[in-house]
Amino acid sequence: MVKMSKVFKIIAILIISTKIYSCQYYYVPGFDLNNFKNTPLESLSKAVKNQDEEKIKELVKQGNLDLEYYDPEYGNTILMNAVANNLPRSVETLLKLGANPNQLSNLEKGSPTTPLLVACRGSYKKDKCNTKVLELLIKYGGDVNFEIKGSESNANGFTDKFFYKETPLSLASRGGCLSVVKVLVESGADINKDLQYPGYRAITEAIIQENMEVAYYLIVDKKAEIPKYCFLLINGKKKTITEMINSNEGLPKSEKGTKNYKLGQKIKKYLKSIGKE
Repeated sequence: MVKMSKVFKIIAILIISTKIYSCQYYYVPGFDLNNFKNTPLESLSKAVKNQDEEKIKELVKQGNLDLEYYDPEYGNTILMNAVANNLPRSVETLLKLGANPNQLSNLEKGSPTTPLLVACRGSYKKDKCNTKVLELLIKYGGDVNFEIKGSESNANGFTDKFFYKETPLSLASRGGCLSVVKVLVESGADINKDLQYPGYRAITEAIIQENMEVAYYLIVDKKAEIPKYCFLLINGKKKTITEMINSNEGLPKSEKGTKNYKLGQKIKKYLKSIGKE
């Protein structure tokens, strides 16, 4: 059985890592359409890159191409690549031809993903706050409550495996695009789903990343259920939402007078008014 102290340490490591890399789009080799070179989908990948809708249709229908084909190196589909590169015309054409918005990637190592999750993970997608491809994926059956169970092993010297959960909303809350969060919530995403442990939710992700617009929207505007505790420290101490907000105060993005600081004060005032401080 995994020792709780190690679990807390790994949680902290994961949080620090996401805090560094969730701020902007980084080039991700796994989402390069050139990965389909010398595969049955090479010509299709070029048409997708150019958003040539007629050519995409022609190639898929005449060549009887398998849209569930994985690129041999990274295990991603052509639809995942189109989503990551923010190619809405290609995305819709592929969806119309039967591409699956919920298909899991095929990775031997690392966290699995789906086209919809790619659209919600800001570090994977170009123009991360543009919701066009996300809306298309949902329109064609994308599951806004799809749940990924991942694991990290041998991280920073730890040999125990730590299992965690991710949803479209948790990724979007971490990424900080309110527009993406709103599309998911308005499409039925569960704002109260527990992730790593009871109380750790999309709200927690937003506050950790100092995405206070997202936190305010979920807590005040959408009246999310308020857990007794939303975060566990490495030493096992539990923290409330109010305590998490207090911990952020003084950090560069949440200094007194900033928009984040003011939103944090409003959230705390709301929590106090409903007896959940």
